[in-house]
Amino acid sequence: MAFHVFMREGVDAAIFEVGVGGEVDSTNVIPQPSVTGITTLGIDHVATLGDTIDKIAWHKAGIFKTGSPAFTVPQVPSAMEVLYQRAKEKGINLITIAAYPALFDIGLKPVEDFQRINASLAIRLSLSLLDKLGVQVDLGLETLPKQFTQGLENIVWRGRCETLTTEKQIWHLDGAHTEESLKLASSWFGRVSKSQSILSRDTTRVLIFNQQSTRDAEALLRTVHSEIYNNCNLSFQYALFCTNVTYKGNAYKVDLVNRNIDPKKLENLSLQRRLAKLWHQLDPKTETAELASIEEAIEYAKEIVCDVDKTMILVTGSFHLVGGALSVLEGESFALQKATTQ
Repeated sequence: MAFHVFMREGVDAAIFEVGVGGEVDSTNVIPQPSVTGITTLGIDHVATLGDTIDKIAWHKAGIFKTGSPAFTVPQVPSAMEVLYQRAKEKGINLITIAAYPALFDIGLKPVEDFQRINASLAIRLSLSLLDKLGVQVDLGLETLPKQFTQGLENIVWRGRCETLTTEKQIWHLDGAHTEESLKLASSWFGRVSKSQSILSRDTTRVLIFNQQSTRDAEALLRTVHSEIYNNCNLSFQYALFCTNVTYKGNAYKVDLVNRNIDPKKLENLSLQRRLAKLWHQLDPKTETAELASIEEAIEYAKEIVCDVDKTMILVTGSFHLVGGALSVLEGESFALQKATTQ
């Protein structure tokens, strides 16, 4: 469908992001793309790509094509070795991109190191494409063209290091769903919530977590705990585990329906109970709750009152959760679809 629409509209350039991996991904049918790029790799989709970073790197490098420029960002050594080997097999020169110094002086959002790396890769991919289109760009390390700066500053990336403030709460939302990204999201929450707190140690902190897929939800939850408790030296007073159902009454926002989940598992809250049990083992002092919808988790969190400060809430674990939370918090009026048990 995407290929059809782009060709029908006669676009000058089309950007395709692979869904899973690269080598056998459905988007990997372009014989010679204008340019290819690989962002920071992590452990994900292990059933399809393998359970080690080098196996995953092999699949990701499947998008490399002979005659097409290829770029990546710094990776762990084992992944980088595989990427370079795969590039060599295709007869291409893989270039590793460092962060552009100019990105430290613009209003990039979120203001995080990983976003500077992402933006730097995007800049190099754009330059390569523009060169093929015959557009010359004067780019230095310390300055960016006005068009690049405007594009980077005006980009809206919902659900990544995003904060929303309500009367008694500050909501921190990040759709991280791998160990690597959850470390970054938890570190961001720890740092930002400290700076937002009047009395950091006494501030009430709440975790709302969901990961309703084939990923190892327990391992991901341990990652959040380790980063917050060990590296940020903070703790959660409440941990809420909900399903990925958006609203009470078993109703989804239509574009957040996940058809890969067994409805019966959602109905009996089996995963949520398991995660709550695990968290109680990690921190017996935390009050935990299992909830049937994102809306109920939001309502539960709103009832928590912090006497000395706004309640700091981290919503993370999946984009289905974060997307649903944004819909509930912002009161978006979209068509709903009833979840059914089969």
